[in-house]
Amino acid sequence: MAPISKTKTWKSLFTVSLLVLLISIQATAQNEVAIGSATTKANAILWLNGNGSQGLILPIVTNKSAVTNPDKGMIVYDDSDNKVWYRNPTAWIEIGGAGTSSSPNLVLTGNQLQLRDGTTVQSTVNIGLGTQGNGSFLVFNAGTWQFATLSGDVAGANGALLVNGIKGKAVGALPTTTQTLVYDPAANTGAGGWTFQALAAGGTVTNITGTSPITVTSPTTTPTISIANAGITAALLATDAVNSSKILDGAITGADIAAVTITGDKLSDNTVTALKIADASIANADISATAAIAVTKVAPGVNNQVLTTVGGVPTWQAPAGSPVLNSGQILVGNGTANSAATLSGDATLAAGALTIANNAVTTAKINANAVDATKLADNSVTSIKIGDATITGADIAAATITDANINATANIAANKLAGAVVLDTEAPAAGDITGNFGTGLQIAAASVTATEIANTTITDAHIAAAAGIVDTKLATISTA
Repeated sequence: MAPISKTKTWKSLFTVSLLVLLISIQATAQNEVAIGSATTKANAILWLNGNGSQGLILPIVTNKSAVTNPDKGMIVYDDSDNKVWYRNPTAWIEIGGAGTSSSPNLVLTGNQLQLRDGTTVQSTVNIGLGTQGNGSFLVFNAGTWQFATLSGDVAGANGALLVNGIKGKAVGALPTTTQTLVYDPAANTGAGGWTFQALAAGGTVTNITGTSPITVTSPTTTPTISIANAGITAALLATDAVNSSKILDGAITGADIAAVTITGDKLSDNTVTALKIADASIANADISATAAIAVTKVAPGVNNQVLTTVGGVPTWQAPAGSPVLNSGQILVGNGTANSAATLSGDATLAAGALTIANNAVTTAKINANAVDATKLADNSVTSIKIGDATITGADIAAATITDANINATANIAANKLAGAVVLDTEAPAAGDITGNFGTGLQIAAASVTATEIANTTITDAHIAAAAGIVDTKLATISTA
């Protein structure tokens, strides 16, 4: 050990003595201790006031188990596991660790419930008295949890429970046939018990008695059971027992139906006819605003009558002051009076049908662009219907005019055709081709040169057998 300086020793002793004296004075005066502060905390017996970068170093022990007679509330740092522990009345409890994460878990071992950190047991609690075994379960009895096994009516282990009895009465072995379980008080020599019994077959009725509305004839022989008329009341009928199949057709009258009980959803479509509706019973409120009642539903009047209202009642009658119209006439008004008139001119009226006279529609009467293909019947437009020089190229759809559409004697002038149209009588203007398209085209002599023939395109089949091609027509051919 290095020698200790006396000067340092005396200084240290003086400093420690002074600190102890100050702490003693502070503690004596206020029963509170503050380190690092001139004042204390009234609610703390010890206050350590650091400078913002200081901490408290707890007492470090090599192993908490080495502490002799630890008091509850003691806190130490265990150097063996780098954790902080505090002492409860019976065990050390971890309150922190250094560099490792805590893994607390509960483990049931025998009759003990253990709190562990990983594999380290932190605390142990006995949770049940008695012996734990397969099929045991916990019951609370007289203030404590105890282990017990099933007995009596229910037995079994590991979740496979077996019912041995009901209400303390044993149940026998299961039968091999369909049977019912019944309680027989006389079983087991009068002690009672559960027995399996086969279903009894049908027997013979020997005695039947009845009370109103049921009457029984010959109760001890073959019985006849009768139900009195009107004997079945609403109280005897189960809910929803009466359905459509139980009601005789035509048996329900208006008196059987409670007022205002039949709604529209109870009626099939078209079931209410005129016979079912009382006269004068339909009011305006019964008719939907969107009913759109057709005129055919209204009783007809006679010719030339109109439907009007007289005294609030719809009535057919002849219009006052209006002339009677004959067939084909219309009613014409001049602002003061009406008169009958017969159509003439371009249109006629017969049997209600308005007909336009033939050739009555002229160009002047047709609005510009008003007539399209949908307005014309097939083959209705002939040459006489088309004004001279009125059709332009824009009026004709592409590829729509065929040979059948042109009259054989039409003699369409060439100036009516576009420049791209070629006639059969036309001939090429110049070049190696002579003739015309009607009689045929000819290639001029010596006009086909090597530049007009693509390489390797002429085969033996293209040359006539008697062509007689002279050698001057052939290019020099190398024999190499």
